[in-house]
Amino acid sequence: MLEQMEMNMDQELRDSKLFRPLWAIKYGGDPYMGGVMRFAEMDYDTLQWMVDNRFADPEERQNDSPSISEFLKFLKLLPNFRAIGYVVDKERSDYRLSVEGITGDNLAAIDIIDFVNFAREADEFEINLDGTCRAWWD
Repeated sequence: MLEQMEMNMDQELRDSKLFRPLWAIKYGGDPYMGGVMRFAEMDYDTLQWMVDNRFADPEERQNDSPSISEFLKFLKLLPNFRAIGYVVDKERSDYRLSVEGITGDNLAAIDIIDFVNFAREADEFEINLDGTCRAWWD
């Protein structure tokens, strides 16, 4: 059995890195609804920082999604993609960062092929004529 990683519990640091000033401007107080806050535009560097600083377990996966380490490999190779997911409040026993999907824009044909190969088993999967795409795992 794999040993669970000891998480960094400095939620304020994690959230300030993830949500930057938008967090304070948009929400002004506690933005968590039901103990969860969603994010939609996490790039490779930010996700790698989350893993390096123990805010995200590289082996974590949202149900049938790829692991965070697999998302990292994908985002490193294809910088026009971003991770989508959520963070859980430290007041809950399941405090964590979870990645549950990816979005991309300004994509070349080869990027779309790589996206299809990576995300073809996602629960939601879309490719649009404007060169954007999205995949989400439940």
